Amino acid sequence: MSIFKKILIFLYIIFLLLCVAINGWYLYLGSYAPTKVVSQTFEVGLQEISSGEQKYFMEVNSYADCFEVKFNYMLDETQTKYYSQGLQYYSPYEKLGFADYTMVHETGTDKSGFLWLVTEHYIDSSNCKKALTTYTERYNYASATDYSSPQISSNPINEDTKFKIQFGEGEDKKLFLMEMKGSVYLGGDTDEPSYKDGLHHYYYSYYDLLDIDYLCGLLFESISTLPNGTNSSFIFEFGNLFNYYIETEVAGVYELVNPIESSLIIEDLKSYYSIKVTKNAGNIQKYNQSLFNCVAGNSNFNLTDKEYVDYFYGKTTINVTNAMFNPVAVVGNKIVLKLKEEFLASYLPYKDIITLNVSINKDYYSSLGYEFIGFANDSGLDNFDCIIEDTLPDIDNGSSGGNGGNGNNGGATYV
Repeated sequence: MSIFKKILIFLYIIFLLLCVAINGWYLYLGSYAPTKVVSQTFEVGLQEISSGEQKYFMEVNSYADCFEVKFNYMLDETQTKYYSQGLQYYSPYEKLGFADYTMVHETGTDKSGFLWLVTEHYIDSSNCKKALTTYTERYNYASATDYSSPQISSNPINEDTKFKIQFGEGEDKKLFLMEMKGSVYLGGDTDEPSYKDGLHHYYYSYYDLLDIDYLCGLLFESISTLPNGTNSSFIFEFGNLFNYYIETEVAGVYELVNPIESSLIIEDLKSYYSIKVTKNAGNIQKYNQSLFNCVAGNSNFNLTDKEYVDYFYGKTTINVTNAMFNPVAVVGNKIVLKLKEEFLASYLPYKDIITLNVSINKDYYSSLGYEFIGFANDSGLDNFDCIIEDTLPDIDNGSSGGNGGNGNNGGATYV
């Protein structure tokens, strides 16, 4: 045997011994090494820019039919100005609410080819950690001037949104980035193999979606026990909902704070936020009762005074979508729509000072196997001035039956 082969064999043996040693050490640690807990606490109080102006990072404003969360954060690293984004959940039925959202990740193995090809796809639960779309509209506002001129956000809050906020006090105050954790793995299970569409499905992973709506849902539930008339700041404790990034020595460059990458380390992260809470009785009546000077996307929203609205600001427009109608079967798969009783109960008292902007998504009903052919004679629309957007089937260009109010009803058909 040549010297070269002997050297190769020797190196191979050394390599195997190292692999055995590393694996043995790993098994020992997994079996006998103590589990450590890394505890971190983040406290977020009043934010302060260079001029001395202070604001709470989060402000909450609540009515029976409207729930708002406003986020005030630094515009940039100079910390000289604020920027703000906010979420408004508005329900004409006073049925605001949030539901659980679990994502299921299904993995399958395709055994139909020469090689096993692993394919992956997500199955999302129909229950989302968001405001219930059946009853609630969601608006995302943004402003650099504290909503003196409110606008819909051009960069809506999502899982990748990072807020520049301050931690600490005085000279120890530092700038961090905060973001929602997003998809968090909950665990998985293995099912009995089942043949389906050429795939053997065998594994399911479950995730919580810890997004901004999840946070708003927690706040919505947390203040439910507070009495109406509350106007104060409170300390809210949150668990491991956020990722934090600290600015490095290089300006504008941030790094994740102590990421946990070991199964032997448990991360115990708690966050305490001082949040301004205002809880009001009854429904929101006017745009300036909102943190965003806007309600349901309308900066002229006003249900308080007919003359004031009619002659100075113009009528308040209420957006009416599929969710505010009940479908009524006519013949076969054909349906017509009627306003829900809850909607009529909420808005009939204000019929003289509002206009309904009706926008129907006919494709939604098509996806359910129905053909939308118009509105019922007793749809309830004839109680209001209406503007019906051109989203209706092209049945005819007029209306048969009621006229749906005094407004422009487009090509709506009444049956």
